Amino acid sequence: MHPPPFDAVLFDLDGVLIHSEPVSERAMQEAARRLGFEVPHEAMPMFTGLPGQVVYAMATERFAGGRTDPAAFRALSDEIYEEWLPDVPAMPGAVDLVHDLTENGTRLALVTSSRRRQAETALAVHGLRERFAVVLGAEDVSATKPDPEPYRAAARALGVEPGRCLVVEDSLAGIRSGVAAGCVVLGYPSSFPAEELTMAGAHRVFDTLDGLRNWLAT
Repeated sequence: MHPPPFDAVLFDLDGVLIHSEPVSERAMQEAARRLGFEVPHEAMPMFTGLPGQVVYAMATERFAGGRTDPAAFRALSDEIYEEWLPDVPAMPGAVDLVHDLTENGTRLALVTSSRRRQAETALAVHGLRERFAVVLGAEDVSATKPDPEPYRAAARALGVEPGRCLVVEDSLAGIRSGVAAGCVVLGYPSSFPAEELTMAGAHRVFDTLDGLRNWLAT
């Protein structure tokens, strides 16, 4: 199967371009510790792919008994995470994939449920910020993934029809968002098994970003 015709690639950030989950988890746990409670490692899978405000509301209700302000918890976690962000590595093959696409004239957008400032910092750390024509964060939309608005908004900002966009996602919410937006969605199983990404609607799943890169080059 050859790649479909496309004019743009829309990337998720966490788990696709950067290996941020371990650092994000440690930042949340450190913030919780400073606020007097604990968020166990075993709870983390339930938060994958959810918008930040939902994650911190859930964590506060479940592990702090609702006694901590979710906004204050998130602000402290974000502050710690941003301190550690320069040490977050790129996912294997991510930098080469982005370089190949832009050198071939493909327009790129980043579509993330993280804050835009964090996303732009993460891209800059790996020399990728100027490769992206659009960076769209959680604060830039009224509804986050799995709603289709984020990917529709990114396509609109690029001036490209959603059907001419490839989406690269690792979460179930992100897959569903891209599919609902009318994009061709490629799954990368860094956070969920390939079978679950396919069941969520991914049109094709790649085990590695190098595999995706080679497929796009065919």
